[in-house]
Amino acid sequence: MRLPPSLSLLLTLPALTYSLACAAPEEGDFFAASADKQDNATGDRWRVPAAVLSEGDNTSISYTGAGPWNGESSCEGDMTKGANSLREYLRARYPQIESIGGYNCRPIVGSPGTTSVHATGRALDIMLPVGFNAEAQNRLGDPIGNFLIANAEDIGIQFIIWDRTSWGAAREAGKKERYYSGQHPHNDHLHIELSVEAGRAQTAWLQPGWSPTEVEEGGDISPTPTPTDPPPPTPADELPPEPGSDEPEEPAPTVPPLGDPQPEDPKPSGVCTTLAASGGVLDESSNCLWLRGPSNYWKREAEGHDDHLAWTTALHSGKHLSSAQWDIKLEQEGNYIVEVYLTPGYASFDKARYYVAHAGSTEEALLDMSAGTGWTTLGTFAFAADGEQTLTLFDNADQAVGDDARIVADAIRLIPENQEPVEPPESEEPPPEDSGDEPSDDGASDPEPDPQPDPGHEGQSDADEEGTDNGLVTAGCQAAPGRVPGSSALFLLLALFALRRRRSM
Repeated sequence: MRLPPSLSLLLTLPALTYSLACAAPEEGDFFAASADKQDNATGDRWRVPAAVLSEGDNTSISYTGAGPWNGESSCEGDMTKGANSLREYLRARYPQIESIGGYNCRPIVGSPGTTSVHATGRALDIMLPVGFNAEAQNRLGDPIGNFLIANAEDIGIQFIIWDRTSWGAAREAGKKERYYSGQHPHNDHLHIELSVEAGRAQTAWLQPGWSPTEVEEGGDISPTPTPTDPPPPTPADELPPEPGSDEPEEPAPTVPPLGDPQPEDPKPSGVCTTLAASGGVLDESSNCLWLRGPSNYWKREAEGHDDHLAWTTALHSGKHLSSAQWDIKLEQEGNYIVEVYLTPGYASFDKARYYVAHAGSTEEALLDMSAGTGWTTLGTFAFAADGEQTLTLFDNADQAVGDDARIVADAIRLIPENQEPVEPPESEEPPPEDSGDEPSDDGASDPEPDPQPDPGHEGQSDADEEGTDNGLVTAGCQAAPGRVPGSSALFLLLALFALRRRRSM
């Protein structure tokens, strides 16, 4: 059917408008698209206070982009240490933050030929709730942006986008703030970029004794730091990065009914046990487990592995309140199976979230604790010798959480991939001292020979094995379901019984 010209034009306008809107780049050196634009915004946007702009004019940081986009080879693979430190600092300072995204291997939105600074691990997206008609809530985001500008020189901030406004440290003094005309208005998050030096955690704010420049509510600069300002985290205090998209959608936090939070317990002062090439068990006695968050939120029980475990209530939140961190040190690099010890009645959360920082990378593993008993496999990971490697369990989930949902922090066990543990009966005596063999931490006997491949799964790809395994919720991870001994024989007996009964009828 031929449409009238007026109707054809009407149908074409939306697509034309969208294509024009998508032409502007998002970030980085591509703010040149708006470099010479007049401030012609028709609505309200982030207006940086004059005192903050004056303070920011003292900043002189050269802009460092990420270069042309050549696929995954353009990406660094993880967050930088400086970006991780800034993320944790801002979370502690500004409770209105819903979440903070970071590393993302991709080109710039609106400029597919240029690599995003997110791919270098030097960029953060500070997510905030939006207001009516998806408008930016300036009362929530402006204080964060103003603070970062006022402290840009010390922190190493090279670029900011928030609510149709950009600020660039490399720009001429008096002209660092501009109207931003990119594709995304940045009404729901602040886009922050760090310099290369800041990404390496080599800027002034991470040095002992640093005090921030404070911005008062009216926009004036206060030279006196706030006494309650949280100190920046040291590298040893950092949690592993939380991988995810740039713009995660997470609910507002809810506090579990465990009373007013008390200060966090200090990290164990003893030396964390280094595991031999044969693996072993890490628990509280090894000085490798750190229960983080409010100390009164963790409850201890004379149950579990070696009759001691700790548990806390899980919560529906975009941010965690408590976490358990195991430091992992190994004498020899290699692939190791990681297992966690679960005790029914205490381990009941079906969406337990672990992050494994190993050999320079970080992976997330989800576990249905309610389906596990005793040693439960989390996954197989490649570990380096020594190094700063951790396993961290968080107490939050972005989905509904039951009233009795609990996470358990107990012993963990690492086993070389080519070995399988053999648990002796509980009543079995340990080997005599003169046997020449030191008993392992978990009492496991010598490993069995390498298991034969399972013909039912030989050649099957990781993507074909989505599902659950001993409580493990996998998403394309290596996890093969276990077999039920004797199931084939039982089926055969039932079939013969049915056939005999039929003949006798």
